[in-house]
Amino acid sequence: MLLDLSGQRLDRYHLLRLLGSGSFGQVYLAEDHSQTPPAQVALKLLTSFRLNAQDLQAFLNEARTSLRLRHPHIVPLLDLGLDPQRSLPFLVMAYAPGGSLRLRHPRGSRLPLSTVLTYVAQITSALQYAHDAGIIHRDLKPDNLLLDAHDRLLLSDFGIALLASSFATSLSSTTGVAGTPTYMAPEQFLGHPQRASDQYALAVIIYEWLCGEPPFRGTFVELAGQHLQAAPPPLRPRAPEVDPAVEQVLLHALAKQPDERFPSVTAFTAALLRAVGTSLSTTLDAHQQSLALLQQAEQSLVQGNRQQALAIYNEAIRLNPSSAVAYNNRGTLRPHFKQLQEALADFSEAIRLKPDLAAAYFNRGLLSSLLGHYEQAIADFNAALRLKPQWAGAYYYRALLQAQLGQLQQARSDYEQASHLDPEFAEAFYSSFFEQLLRQRTQALPQMLPWQLVGPE
Repeated sequence: MLLDLSGQRLDRYHLLRLLGSGSFGQVYLAEDHSQTPPAQVALKLLTSFRLNAQDLQAFLNEARTSLRLRHPHIVPLLDLGLDPQRSLPFLVMAYAPGGSLRLRHPRGSRLPLSTVLTYVAQITSALQYAHDAGIIHRDLKPDNLLLDAHDRLLLSDFGIALLASSFATSLSSTTGVAGTPTYMAPEQFLGHPQRASDQYALAVIIYEWLCGEPPFRGTFVELAGQHLQAAPPPLRPRAPEVDPAVEQVLLHALAKQPDERFPSVTAFTAALLRAVGTSLSTTLDAHQQSLALLQQAEQSLVQGNRQQALAIYNEAIRLNPSSAVAYNNRGTLRPHFKQLQEALADFSEAIRLKPDLAAAYFNRGLLSSLLGHYEQAIADFNAALRLKPQWAGAYYYRALLQAQLGQLQQARSDYEQASHLDPEFAEAFYSSFFEQLLRQRTQALPQMLPWQLVGPE
């Protein structure tokens, strides 16, 4: 297993921290030092591939001309290269700050059908575009479904699919099969991926989202046998609320033979949406309109029109009830209209929809502190700092609360950390607030707190 390379450089990229690892390699948050200021990117080091030296130039030439998928729901590939020390190729992609759907919805999560359909419409749009270009993803799973700052879904790892197909003789996977067994179609275990294999994987994902578990579980060998021979367990005993028509569409897409599935991923999704009485275009339009409204609300805030921004966020949530960003941002406006409990409810809903949204924890912590719910506020700041350890503001406000509760040693430690991370921010309030709190802990904290709610980065 390759060690964590955080802090090292690959070509012009400085590896900041390890974001995760999977069957194909390690993903790092990195800085591209060819730009001023350096831009954040995601760098994937393909640790499970080995490249023949004689094919290196062919690899570079082919990849630079063929890895050009450009679609609103596909993570753009920016660059690629080779780590000469380890003879491993790497891909550089746009950084998606929203994380993956696996992170947002951990294993065992059950999603509302409306949320599932919003995701599926975006996935289908990207997959069909790739299929029309002759590209099979091969490893569709929640870990490869990322989110940008506005909750737009982005498919990642198409670059790996291209490399695996274009350089089958030059690149060899240590597992011998490309994909993740839980989501692999039967024909993939036999080394024959097709467009219909991505449809099968999408059906497995939908099945898991609706009932909280995939159709099959087990070791690689057990999963291979189940995918190849066993019928998927009926969905409705695990999720009785699912309409029988939806279950039948999923079972059709999970057929063992590729030619027994729907003729395309678009046809599959269209059948699924018909089963619930809507259409692909309507679902996609609603999501795109919601994203556009988020941008309009930001413009209204720049112009100082909070009332208009609040109305726009209301409409964005109506169109896309699963938008954690819309709930969080609406919550930041509600206190201006004395809607404090409604704001708390918005932040809580944003956290439910997106458990990794640090801004929502931070905002709920600030509002809880103003309402005197200090323990809840500290718990929320703790959560924000677990997700974003370098957040000076979270350390600062947690220090104020700890001082108010008499936890003076912890408060001083947090102030020192805030000052270290952002001296200008911390020092502006250090003397006037911290020392006063040390002397007069009985003073009402809500009157002293120079709070400012934030939106997601």
